[in-house]
Amino acid sequence: MHQLSHIILHIATGQYDAIFYERGAASRQDFEDEADVFARETLIPGRQWQSCKSQYTWTSQAIAADAKRLGVGPAIVLGRIQLSVGDEELPDGLIRGRDVRRQLAG
Repeated sequence: MHQLSHIILHIATGQYDAIFYERGAASRQDFEDEADVFARETLIPGRQWQSCKSQYTWTSQAIAADAKRLGVGPAIVLGRIQLSVGDEELPDGLIRGRDVRRQLAG
């Protein structure tokens, strides 16, 4: 969604003709921040995220319930949690080294 956000915000508007990612290139933080915000708000708007139990209770049940209520896949909710708190803050068993799809299926 982040990359689609660049197309919507920066290419379709005529601001750029194309966007290329270059490893080690000087960062354009404002450019990236705009795409991050647009993607985040498109997938799970902030107002809806405020009412999600999974932002505080990191269980597969809470994630699955919020995903169902929001009409998105559990991986989208999990990604929002990662974005909010950082992967290093999550319990070892929740994501790191795991197949998210398999873990959230049950």
